[in-house]
Amino acid sequence: MGKLIHLRVLLCGVLVILGAGHLVLWNFLHLPGFVQALGYGVLVALGAGVWFSRDWVRDENVSLGALLVCFGVALIVLLLGGEGRLFYANWDWQVRYSILHDLAKFEWPFVYLNRGEALLLRAPLGMYLAPAVAGKIAGTQGAEVALLLQNTVLLGLIFAIASLFWKTLRQRCIALVVFLLFSGMDIFGQLLMDKSPWLHLEGWARIQYSSHITQLFWAPNHALPGWLFVVLFVLYQNKQISKTILYFFSALLPLFSPLSAIGCLPYLLYSAYGELKARNVTAWDMAIVAAAALFSVPSLVYLFGGSSAVGMSVEKTDISTYLYFILLEVLLYMIAILACPERQRFRMPVLTITIIFLLFIPFGKIGTSVDFVMRVSIPALAMLAISTADILVYPNSEQNGFLRWTQIFLLVVLTIGSFTPLGELARAILYPHSPELTCNYMEVVPNGADTYVTKLAQVPALIRPVAPHIVIARKPERCWNGSWPDAMTGEEYPNPPMPEGNSPPKVDHSFVVDPDKL
Repeated sequence: MGKLIHLRVLLCGVLVILGAGHLVLWNFLHLPGFVQALGYGVLVALGAGVWFSRDWVRDENVSLGALLVCFGVALIVLLLGGEGRLFYANWDWQVRYSILHDLAKFEWPFVYLNRGEALLLRAPLGMYLAPAVAGKIAGTQGAEVALLLQNTVLLGLIFAIASLFWKTLRQRCIALVVFLLFSGMDIFGQLLMDKSPWLHLEGWARIQYSSHITQLFWAPNHALPGWLFVVLFVLYQNKQISKTILYFFSALLPLFSPLSAIGCLPYLLYSAYGELKARNVTAWDMAIVAAAALFSVPSLVYLFGGSSAVGMSVEKTDISTYLYFILLEVLLYMIAILACPERQRFRMPVLTITIIFLLFIPFGKIGTSVDFVMRVSIPALAMLAISTADILVYPNSEQNGFLRWTQIFLLVVLTIGSFTPLGELARAILYPHSPELTCNYMEVVPNGADTYVTKLAQVPALIRPVAPHIVIARKPERCWNGSWPDAMTGEEYPNPPMPEGNSPPKVDHSFVVDPDKL
């Protein structure tokens, strides 16, 4: 038997990545030294608890070979997603790379000067901060490499921890394929709306549930914390980790993605209700939760300072569009999963939460984009994918005709859905690799987005930088040298992306499904 890596080692690796983002943010904001020292102390104490406490982590091991395979798969997928710029990267990376470069290049703390107003970067920076520190030493290309390495390690650890859910190599391979190919049947929706099947498929309705490959290729900062929570929740349900780890780690996730963290809340509330109902809460547990809350306060204040400009609302969704969306995206998976409750690792309350949540998420909206639906759904869709894998991993040799037909049904749905991630993979290979970005964030997105910047005067005094470095956005002639086609239209992006005085190019999502087309 090869060398074994204990679960506590994997969790400590995750803790280092999550905690580093918070600690570097405090440095970015130039918070007082005693606050940063206190944060280091809390993180070290928690790491010691993970490492030494048998009550927090059960004895579970992953082989070194399996861990290396997980890192390898993670590296390949992230490279194909555009990280490292060896392959095509979608439009979102114009924004992501500009933020990463700005953090690496400019003196901390900095603000953008826009029309006489100072704007502080107020994006979820958890994914960018540690790589940006490397970029201050090795330049912007070094920051890009550091980002790739960090995300590879985090995704590899998620895959490695998830491998504990299944016993055999065959089951683990099937589960990995199911997870990577998991998607709604967007190809039908795209054809229904007379749109090209060769372009990005998930814009066929004004609401969108993204495939797992799409999440990784477009928004790994949202996908990784959502998936991490799911694997931690499964470990907690299996009593492989304690509620202490689940709650503290969950408190670190919003800095990576507040939207993905919102998607975790129903499951956290369910677990907390169960613990309170069983009277399984001690003073020590409450102290750990309090420490987690205090540790996350600066990051939460940073994220929500000035967020009133973003706004929340109810999405006005045409009922026919909604019904076809639910049918093609999740309903068939739900029916198959509910038909085989004995094959599920999740208790019925968890499945119920997942189903209800996915049915109602399309009616939520934050800001002006569809990001709320796409990102808040990440944990629930991952739960759905794991439940699908649970059914498919059972051998067909079982004398159960209903199970075999359910497996065939799921394979058909999954195969049709795989057109979405396979299309993303095809564009990664066929489209030109993304060129180097030379503009800062405010030049890529003139005037900025409310979800990414806020007026310095509106930032709470607790974290407001004093005498920040000023970054001036100028009207650039070009933001990159080379070809950068749009996955939604196949056409070249304007370069610079959004000329001054013009609105950003938008995809028309104002249509509804016409029943006469069916």
